[in-house]
Amino acid sequence: MDNIMSDSLSFHERLSMDSGWRFHLGDIPFPDLISVSDCYNGAKAGCAGGAAEPGYDDTAWPVVNVPHDWASESPFVAAECVSQGYRPRGIGWYRKRFRRSMPKAGRFPPRIWRSNLNATVRERS
Repeated sequence: MDNIMSDSLSFHERLSMDSGWRFHLGDIPFPDLISVSDCYNGAKAGCAGGAAEPGYDDTAWPVVNVPHDWASESPFVAAECVSQGYRPRGIGWYRKRFRRSMPKAGRFPPRIWRSNLNATVRERS
């Protein structure tokens, strides 16, 4: 039984997504949510604002490969945490677009195996 199951469920495609990421050091604030509909719609997939917006223009961001340690590019600061190599911590944004070649029927959501702290994965049809 195990062989039958593993054979029928064995189709998968493994892609490296290590290269071609856009990176921004620092936070990008979300637009103010004024109305109830702003709050409601902003919580829906594909409707977020700021850098989380699918159409956000990140073309000015440098392209990096992951894993990427932006803190290693920061200066040493004696008052910072030794565990962080005496370098400041902070917030950074990473974005990547990719296309899948699988036909719409029968496709499965991508599995992301590694993420640091927070990640949002969106699929556009």
